[in-house]
Amino acid sequence: MCPGSRGSLVARTPPPSCPREVPTGGFVAHLLEGIIRREQLRYAPGRLLLPQFQRMGVDAALLGDLPGRFLASQRPRHNPGFHLRRTPLDGHGLRLFPAQPRPLLNPPSDKVNSALHACPTQEGQYLINMGETMIVDAHSHMYQKRALAHELKRSTDEIEGYDLDLLLKRLDENGVSHLQIMPQKMERIMGLWLGSNEIAAQIQDSAPTRIISFAAEEPIGTTEGHVGFPNHPKVVRDVFNRAGLKEFEKNIVERGLKGLLLTPPYGHYYSNDRRVYPFYAKAVELDVPIWFHHSHMFCPPVICPLKYARIWLLEDVVIDFPELRINIEHMGYPWTEELLAIMARSPNVYTDIAQFIDPSLQKMPARRLLLARNLGMAREYQVLDRVIWGTDYVGESADEYVTLLLSEVAYIREGLNDDMERLGYPPLTQQEMEGVLSENARRLLRLES
Repeated sequence: MCPGSRGSLVARTPPPSCPREVPTGGFVAHLLEGIIRREQLRYAPGRLLLPQFQRMGVDAALLGDLPGRFLASQRPRHNPGFHLRRTPLDGHGLRLFPAQPRPLLNPPSDKVNSALHACPTQEGQYLINMGETMIVDAHSHMYQKRALAHELKRSTDEIEGYDLDLLLKRLDENGVSHLQIMPQKMERIMGLWLGSNEIAAQIQDSAPTRIISFAAEEPIGTTEGHVGFPNHPKVVRDVFNRAGLKEFEKNIVERGLKGLLLTPPYGHYYSNDRRVYPFYAKAVELDVPIWFHHSHMFCPPVICPLKYARIWLLEDVVIDFPELRINIEHMGYPWTEELLAIMARSPNVYTDIAQFIDPSLQKMPARRLLLARNLGMAREYQVLDRVIWGTDYVGESADEYVTLLLSEVAYIREGLNDDMERLGYPPLTQQEMEGVLSENARRLLRLES
């Protein structure tokens, strides 16, 4: 973007260096697709009304299919809007043309600019691009797909269609500075993995300034043997996973991974089990954070009993390892307020909002309202500066990932405050929004701002 282009959309003389066109790599298409899906809109062929834009004084009509260049013309009416239609030009982007050659008297509201910023051109056009702060996706399983343990992929060469250059290009186009990637080990009970530590390390090695890869491990193992006399029946026992601890250290020290994912409900162990403590001590020693899945799971109870996910189990961990940097995924749902109470007294505990915006809106449309409530409570507990965001994407498609990313970012910047006000909470400030999308994760992961 050109210098001085951020902020409110106002009529002004553009600087000489301002470009005529700024490619957005399909940003508008992804943005509109995300809004359509999120709002569950009905539309007739050739025309689409977006209620959220309409509330802002924007009447958006979409003609043709989404890919391509979208042209927005200001309508000469008291409460001006923008008419979106596809033009036959190549590439992607959004241009706003005044309906007449005159200044924009009623520019789009700040709600629009909280999701987008603009650059005026010599013709009085406005080129729209992503927001002001480089985003950090702090929770993803990119290139990590579910597989049985004996069928595990251990090299990116085994991933069909693997194209890291395309992924990095998509990150650049859409304002993402860092992407966290982690496998997930669920071998002890389910015999499954998401991805592998080897793939995570290989991806990070290929783009060490952009990709932040974690390791996955299970601190409790299983042994089978005789107790007492040899002719007695064999007994299966849960034991400390000594080999797993060595593998964790190897992943950090030799492979350079940046953290650890633990999933107590999937592994059927309590996070305050003293047999897990060597992993916490090693994480403190190596100065790496731990991500915990400590929340509800959409699977049969026999696979992931909720008793292993209760948030209060973490309080012992926080007391015994106050230096340990921790992120609790999914805001510890449904025990979010318990988590916020722990966070209020534990400065190294963070939480993420993954799976609150677009998990499956057809089935759970109220999740966004739940997120708004949770963020309102986080502010009241004075821990909003330790709330981070991530897509929780699982898959191997860069374009599929970007579609999810843009849908969620657009909601945070453009729709979240509507839901917060609807529930009676003050809206997030721009600084608080950018904290959730970027700065809070940078602090936790110790990235440069």
